[in-house]
Amino acid sequence: MKSERQEHFFHSEPLWYGGSVLVSLNSTGEFTSLASLKGKVVGAVRGYTYTEDFWLNGDKGLYEIEEVNSDLQNLKKLFAKRIDAFLIDRVAATTLINRYLSPQQRAVLCISNNDVMSSSVHLLISRKTEGAAKLLESFNRGLAIIVNNGQYQQIADRYPMITHGFLK
Repeated sequence: MKSERQEHFFHSEPLWYGGSVLVSLNSTGEFTSLASLKGKVVGAVRGYTYTEDFWLNGDKGLYEIEEVNSDLQNLKKLFAKRIDAFLIDRVAATTLINRYLSPQQRAVLCISNNDVMSSSVHLLISRKTEGAAKLLESFNRGLAIIVNNGQYQQIADRYPMITHGFLK
């Protein structure tokens, strides 16, 4: 069965692979899996892609999902103890925490050591775009060229804070 996203968009070959972690307060402890969230309130961002298991567990009542419009809102709700944890891309978590939190605030956070969810990241092209299939084919061909000639790795090397996920 095609997902709603696949019905509306063409997907490129993977650009990189990302992982999401669970952020909580030290006082709550580290959550290491979706199952470890049993009975908790979990923050999610509207419009973000989460796994089917994440949503099914919420629907089954394993945990309660509260949606907001941004990762920063989830962080604020966490500090206000209105949620127990939230899922966020590992790189986005690092950026958010370093940008908005003091060292004292950072010290009370617990970030899961392992990725709770992982997925590939793709360029999406609307199926309504004129020549979309040809554009996708050109993009994928260009991506393969820069991966094979080393240019992709040169670009990846400019972002040392991203320690995982780039294509090899």
